[in-house]
Amino acid sequence: MNKDILLQIAINFIKELLEFFGDSEVRTLAEIEDEISRIMKAFIRELIKAYFELADEAILKDKTSRKERGLVVERREDK
Repeated sequence: MNKDILLQIAINFIKELLEFFGDSEVRTLAEIEDEISRIMKAFIRELIKAYFELADEAILKDKTSRKERGLVVERREDK
């Protein structure tokens, strides 16, 4: 699995959090919760998407194991 992709997603997440908290704007607790929730959900979505894309690549490349397990690639390049 390409850890660089996952690391970049984590770095982007941390940068976004630092930008949010580095802003001098005074926010209510509700505003903070809403924005942190949005940032977290986007991070989790990107992380899961990257994980499955990497898993798909690994499965596609491992033709021998795929055949042994009876797995068949039905569609490629679905997004």
